[in-house]
Amino acid sequence: MPIKESIQLHILDSIKQKLKPNISLVDELAELLEISKDSAYRRLRAEKSLDIKEVQILAKYYNLSLDSILNADSNVLSFHTQVIGTNDFSFNDYLKSHLEKLGMISQMEDKIISYSARDLPIFHYFMYPELAAFKIFFWRMTYLNEKSLVDFQFDLKNLPEEVEELLPTAEQIWKSYARIPSEELWSIETINIPLKQILYYHETGIFKEPSQALKLLEKYEELLSVIQSEAQQGRKFLTPGNESETGEIFNLYYNEVSLGDNSILFKMGDKKMSFLTASIKIFMSTANESFCNEMENYHNNFKRKSTLLSNTSEKQRLKLFSRIKEIIADYKR
Repeated sequence: MPIKESIQLHILDSIKQKLKPNISLVDELAELLEISKDSAYRRLRAEKSLDIKEVQILAKYYNLSLDSILNADSNVLSFHTQVIGTNDFSFNDYLKSHLEKLGMISQMEDKIISYSARDLPIFHYFMYPELAAFKIFFWRMTYLNEKSLVDFQFDLKNLPEEVEELLPTAEQIWKSYARIPSEELWSIETINIPLKQILYYHETGIFKEPSQALKLLEKYEELLSVIQSEAQQGRKFLTPGNESETGEIFNLYYNEVSLGDNSILFKMGDKKMSFLTASIKIFMSTANESFCNEMENYHNNFKRKSTLLSNTSEKQRLKLFSRIKEIIADYKR
């Protein structure tokens, strides 16, 4: 049974979004469907319809949502979802998925990551092992409620094995992110959330030594000084404190209005992919063109109403980071 032309074009476009630039869609179709290249071209031009069996083959191979395919003409939108902390998708898997996706976008020629950051983007924490350890521990104990950590006190001198073993992956994630052009959209809440998390652990006695809260605040202040320098140069640093070893372009935007969520948009030439989190631990992604375009419009609208702090606006940049230092000083006191 043939399918509608609009659905066929939706399927082929979804597959195109998943292919690397050097892979031919015609060759892929011909091989998977066991047809000639001429027949593959006819399907691409919608001169010949895909049948249900062919749709099933393509959907299975490329992990396409049949629900999304069959509702291509409606307002129904499907996401690929993974729940962090389950047997099928552990926190370790979550970090590895970040590394894989960064590896995927790094292979594209025309690429940029746009990050609307309600919380400080996780990549930055991973510049410093102390902050990486704290963030991983906080996620796994407080958000995911992992039984092995529930009664564990946080101690930088004696990290649990399930935290320490992830630090090399965290460092790899930062190095990968530093080598990809990016733009980040911040509000003051972006700065405050990590401070509130440190304060929460301090007040609830989760730090084995209260002085470690101060140690983390100092590292966080050091991290933000690095980000300030990155914004000044408009480039990310591959190694903290080494401003000569620069990575890719870094555009930082600041707005006084609080952001509603953490959302990430990968733009790779004419391809786009969106990432969202829901209820802290539900990780969602989609390459739906309409949704990605709406997210891009949201990010662009935020940028228009914000101050670009990279390579420009020195006065506003100094003003923001001076304010940040005052906030951290309050937390230290």
